[in-house]
Amino acid sequence: MYLTLCSALAFSALGAYLHILLNVGGTLTTLGCLAAIAYLISLPASQDQERNRFALLMAAALLQGASVGPLVDLVIDFDPRSIIAIILYFKYYSLFIRPVHTTDTE
Repeated sequence: MYLTLCSALAFSALGAYLHILLNVGGTLTTLGCLAAIAYLISLPASQDQERNRFALLMAAALLQGASVGPLVDLVIDFDPRSIIAIILYFKYYSLFIRPVHTTDTE
């Protein structure tokens, strides 16, 4: 079971890498992933269908990785200096801007 999970993760990473190299991710890969998952669910869980189910799982993982590839590409292209600026801004904001507390007076 863990080898299957590790293989699916590797195929998903391969799909994201293929998107970065060849720009293959998009709506079509998402639809292909959903079709592979639907076909995987429709196959009976028997010994003679084991190879087909494994191949469909790996295809779904590859297509899912290619579908998530644009997000991975965006994270790779993100400038890390802007994260530091955001952290410093919120740190400054939390230090010098105090919330207004109301007290009950009777």
